[in-house]
Amino acid sequence: MNHFLQQHRPSAQQHVEQLVIDAWDQIPRSVIRSYIDHTQDICHQ
Repeated sequence: MNHFLQQHRPSAQQHVEQLVIDAWDQIPRSVIRSYIDHTQDICHQ
């Protein structure tokens, strides 16, 4: 069973990374920018 997991881990990892990249691409840049600005405001307090 462990051998099976080791064989399939790289492709699963790639699949997860692709999902993250796709989701990231769908987030409007303005949302990311405002979120980053908000995070910086919290850090300065």
